[in-house]
Amino acid sequence: MKNWRIIFIFVFLLVLSAQFVLSSVFLNEVELNPSGSDVDNQWIEVFNSGASQNLSGWYLNDMNGNNFYFQNVTINSNNFLSLNLTNYTLSDSNENISLYNKLNVLQDEVLNLSDLDDDNKTWQRLPDGTGDFIFKNSTKGVSNYVTSINDKTHFPSCLVKGEEVVLNANVTGFCVNEVIFSVFTNSGQVNITGNDLGNGNYTAVVNSSLLNAYNNVSWTVYAKDCFNQTVRNGDEYFYLNNRTTLTVVPSNPNGLNGWYVTEPIFLLENGDSNSIFYRWNGNYFTYTGLFDLDDGTPNNGNVTGGVHVLKYWSNFSCKTENDNSQTFKFDFLTPFITDLTPGDGEIIDDVNPEISAYLDEIYQSNSGINTSTLLMILDNSSVSFINQSFGLDAKVKYNAENLSEGIHTIKVGGMDNAGHYTELEWDFEINLSTLAINISINSPVNELYENRNVPINVTLDKEADYIKYINYDDKKPGWKILCKDCKDYGKTSTKTKRFLEGENNLSFMAIDSFGREFSENVSIFIDSIAPKIKEVEPKTGYIDSNFNINIIEDNPTNMSIFYGNGTINMGSDVNLSECTNVKSVKYCNGFIDLSEFNGQEIEYYVNLTDIMNRTVKSKINKVMVDTVNPVINSVDFTNIGRRVELRINVSELNLEEVNYIDLEDRTPKERRLCTKLTNNMCVKVLSFRPGVHNLTINAVDQAGNNAFVDDVIFNIA
Repeated sequence: MKNWRIIFIFVFLLVLSAQFVLSSVFLNEVELNPSGSDVDNQWIEVFNSGASQNLSGWYLNDMNGNNFYFQNVTINSNNFLSLNLTNYTLSDSNENISLYNKLNVLQDEVLNLSDLDDDNKTWQRLPDGTGDFIFKNSTKGVSNYVTSINDKTHFPSCLVKGEEVVLNANVTGFCVNEVIFSVFTNSGQVNITGNDLGNGNYTAVVNSSLLNAYNNVSWTVYAKDCFNQTVRNGDEYFYLNNRTTLTVVPSNPNGLNGWYVTEPIFLLENGDSNSIFYRWNGNYFTYTGLFDLDDGTPNNGNVTGGVHVLKYWSNFSCKTENDNSQTFKFDFLTPFITDLTPGDGEIIDDVNPEISAYLDEIYQSNSGINTSTLLMILDNSSVSFINQSFGLDAKVKYNAENLSEGIHTIKVGGMDNAGHYTELEWDFEINLSTLAINISINSPVNELYENRNVPINVTLDKEADYIKYINYDDKKPGWKILCKDCKDYGKTSTKTKRFLEGENNLSFMAIDSFGREFSENVSIFIDSIAPKIKEVEPKTGYIDSNFNINIIEDNPTNMSIFYGNGTINMGSDVNLSECTNVKSVKYCNGFIDLSEFNGQEIEYYVNLTDIMNRTVKSKINKVMVDTVNPVINSVDFTNIGRRVELRINVSELNLEEVNYIDLEDRTPKERRLCTKLTNNMCVKVLSFRPGVHNLTINAVDQAGNNAFVDDVIFNIA
């Protein structure tokens, strides 16, 4: 029986202890002196940091031993419960408050609280439940741990309109539910919910192109907790540089289909920039004012027109803007009508002639013939013709039937895609008194060929005794017979002839039974050899601004150098007209101002294109850029008998050598003094023959830059 009592007491104490240990309800906030009367307006707040707890039977005890009992109420986990002390008054001075559970076990207490001011300040634990009591503005029913916003930053530090800006902040608080980054614009606030990175760090990415804001843009951060309280922490600013704007006059193309038919004027503006640059498909130019196609377009774009890409950008104090680009189409010339068949004023003996004309766009960068606008009128009547496209050009053709003898009038007209209209009228005559042989050279035609074996296809409208040809560009031109008693050659089966590399001016002749000769001419150009880049220098080491390129190609059309440091990449064309021919090799020099890359490593390669549009690319070379000449700060010398000590002070990081030339030598030549410097000094003792000596001192760096000092004169006795 005694043992059972002991066990009962042990269990009771265990339960009692559990009630004390497991409870997580604390006194959290006390209002001793509210505004107005204390009676029935005082309150206390408890906080539950653990599992839900029913407070029925719990009570408060003050320093006078008075108790205030809780109603049958449950406080949930991590919640606050505020109790208005109706019919229960606490002292404003030196009050002690204790919290007991229903088993009369002390759960929490706070001693010596005083509040002598009739205001909104209360005693609060900070942090909630576990911290010491401090005296501050009331936070009744919510956390005492005020949400704090700190460490607001943005990245990158330099921004251009259209780039993304990353906003960051550190937010701490009891239960932060949402963090909002707000950017102030001319159209109001733009709000972005922050992304929680952990440890109170939040971030938001803003696309500045969506902001109606420029220059100094303010932003702030709002934080909302689980009690729907919102705090804000001041304004921050980032500077948003304007993008460079392009104005074109006229603003809209004045031709059809987006083509300009007169030369426009271009204006670039950016109030935030230090300088503005632009380029047309090639080298860049510093913008100084209004410009047109005379300023930098390749291939005389102000005359030839074509499709050109204008790229433009600004340099700001903190960065370089990414390229802006706009494509323009220019066509300044009316198409030319040529290759009339029959020719103007020509007399023919065929009543079923082919009537045709070629509409030539002149420059193959123009807009092209709009075939839907073509017309052909024969003797004041429209005819149903065939139109054929040849790239940008077009040919109109009509196979007439049973035309009468006499003079016939043809009118051909049409428009290009830019809206230029062209028209031509001409006459020809049919005279049946003579019957000529008409030769059609179907192949070759006037174009480029990449094979020396060229198909031959010649047809006649009647049989001839001979068909033969001649190449006037042969070393010893002579007529060669293709066939006898024939009407065609190469029509039913493929026939080829081997011609020369380059220009071939050919003539094909038909001879009838009366010995009359009828001929047609054609010119072709053959380039069967692919281009080759033989050598590119420098391959390694240093470069000033000169690239040396050796190529093997008879008909190059373009050679470009592409270079950059990985961040800035550019291209520049080499002037092929300045290359020097030595036998089969062309020696070319490409000069590019590399001063903006001085002291940096760049990569470059060369692209070569020939007349057949075949392209070859060199290997990629890595070189260091050094565009700065050495500086010879001083030259001193001391005579030591027949010897002279030369002391030369040179500033150069990449020295190749210091040398001299004695102009008084019988055969002056360079002689090396130093290949390295000691404390910027080249010191050398040399022996000279008796007499006067006049030295020129040279300092050369590894990129080939040099500096020299003349007239270093001394006399050896």
